[in-house]
Order: sequence, then C-alpha cells, then structure tokens
Amino acid sequence: MPTARLDLNGKYDTAGALTLEEGRSLSAQVTTGTGTLSLMGDITLNAFQGSSGASPAARISGNLDLGSSFNGITAYNGNAAGGAAVARAAA
Repeated sequence: MPTARLDLNGKYDTAGALTLEEGRSLSAQVTTGTGTLSLMGDITLNAFQGSSGASPAARISGNLDLGSSFNGITAYNGNAAGGAAVARAAA
C-alpha cells in the first residue's frame, strides 16, 4: 500500500512538482507546521486501484506557496471515489 509523509517541522523548503498517492488505507500526507513548502511545478494526485470513498484523502496541511510556475492539480482516478484535501494554502 503506498504511503508517504513529508513533515517540514516548521522549516522552509522548495520542491519541483509534487505527486501525492492515495491508497486503500494509507495516503500521502504533507505537513509544514509554521514553515512553507514552495512548489516550482504542479500537483498530481494518483489514486490507486482499490481506493474508494472510504480511503483516507491525500492531504496537504500548512503553508503552501504555489509559485509562478504552478498550472494546477491533476487527479488520476485508479477506480477511486476519494480525493485530496488542502488546508490553509498561501499563494
């Protein structure tokens, strides 16, 4: 089952594109705390086969700087009715 957790623990970091994966019982989690994650690309959500509306949502929580290169969020549905959650985003 795919799972990943990125916790900046209040620090600042820059990443290119960000890919989040959603599985049946575990999903990607990005937490910044008081820090900020700056993106230089787009966000992609991959929902794996077997995930459903009961699966936990992939989540970004904290401060997110979408930067000038951001074009959007793309979701690939691998037979999933789940989704992604973005809480408190900063442009």
